[in-house]
Amino acid sequence: MININEHGRREIPVPSFTHGDLEDLAHAALGLESSRVAGAINIHDQPARALSKAYEKRKVKAGGKPIRDLHLTGHMLAARAITDTGDKSVTIGFNDGLQYAKAAQNEKHENMLGPSPADKHQLDEHAHEILQANIRILNGQ
Repeated sequence: MININEHGRREIPVPSFTHGDLEDLAHAALGLESSRVAGAINIHDQPARALSKAYEKRKVKAGGKPIRDLHLTGHMLAARAITDTGDKSVTIGFNDGLQYAKAAQNEKHENMLGPSPADKHQLDEHAHEILQANIRILNGQ
């Protein structure tokens, strides 16, 4: 027979993400998105569709690459940022209404913005690393 006696309450710290951790993950998500889009890879980790001939010609004339990479001026992707924060959340959006409107039109042609399956996998690995570090901190390591 085993007897277990409780001699008071013990607080067991539960590891979680700090607000800084959430911002770190959001910035990592933006970096992954930007890198993927620069390679003309859509949200499904597939090569993006070709540009229309007219737009391709206009884009090349303006100094851009003849691919769907959302980098003609760079303003749209530069407007992607953390737009809201809470105690347990961070929101990524646009900090410029014009760039948001342009992105909404672009998304009608091809979904490029947001995390792809490969992006999500890398973010999961990064989140796991952060959580493991927070566990080590709680354990005094």
